[in-house]
Amino acid sequence: MCILSLEEFCCVTLSVLSSEKGTQGSNSHSIVRHKDRTATRIPQHFSTSLCLIPMMNTRNQEKTIMDSQLKDLVYKSPAVLPLFDRFNLDFCCHGSRTLREATGSERKARQIATLINEQIKTHKYGVLPQELDIDQVKTMDTCDLCDYIVARFHDKVRKAEPLCKHLARMLYQTHGSERSELKQIKDLVQSVFDDQIKHMKQEENFLFPKMKNFSHIPDEKDRDTIIKFATDHNDVFDQFQLLKKLTNSYTPQDPNCWSEGRLFQHLKEQDMDAQTHSMIEEYHLYNKMTDAHLKLEQQENELTKQFCQRH
Repeated sequence: MCILSLEEFCCVTLSVLSSEKGTQGSNSHSIVRHKDRTATRIPQHFSTSLCLIPMMNTRNQEKTIMDSQLKDLVYKSPAVLPLFDRFNLDFCCHGSRTLREATGSERKARQIATLINEQIKTHKYGVLPQELDIDQVKTMDTCDLCDYIVARFHDKVRKAEPLCKHLARMLYQTHGSERSELKQIKDLVQSVFDDQIKHMKQEENFLFPKMKNFSHIPDEKDRDTIIKFATDHNDVFDQFQLLKKLTNSYTPQDPNCWSEGRLFQHLKEQDMDAQTHSMIEEYHLYNKMTDAHLKLEQQENELTKQFCQRH
């Protein structure tokens, strides 16, 4: 197989363009001259396909986006939300329309599809790890458990945050005049995600590195920090309880409103995840540090007792 440099690839492209204008016969070949003056003969049909692959892939992707429903585009990548705002694309109660139908213009639909395609490529989220049962969690060491919590719970919150906040705002703007509870739901969604993001950053930047550092000796300050983090969990739990009450256990009032259905579905998942997340941290992660602190206290008490007996 011949590997072409960028310069040689450009030569192939120019050769193909020339052949398409009739400068070569139908059975002709593209000739690539290498730096050592040797030549590679490439069949015309092969080089033509080679040159058009990137263009065809991009065009196919854009066509797929143009024929996709607005709600599916938002679900695939919440990063497209600013573009929907910019071009006034309503996916709240009209999410079943395709991008082509929503714009009413082939040219505008293609323009937006190009921007959406770039956003989707730029903002790709990793696959969440499989959820472990409690027996598997119990056997994990501190480092693996910290990494699992970040990958399984923290990253999922970060992925859901922009979409849930946007849906809550849109739902209030569209139906707020008819339903008074949507204002409180919007504010609670904003608050519960802000609190979780702040809490996660503190864990990832302060607590988890300490717990992974086996030479670190837990002290009273660490115990106070853990108590504060446990209190954060209770605050988040209370906010989800209020959201559950306001949404009638996350049941949409309007089955035809995609935004309401998707928002409530996400909130229900986040509520369940928050409970599992806090349980794992409080009963299986934080205890590792408090247990270490208790063992240290016991050792100090034992040493003090031995010292007193000797003297």
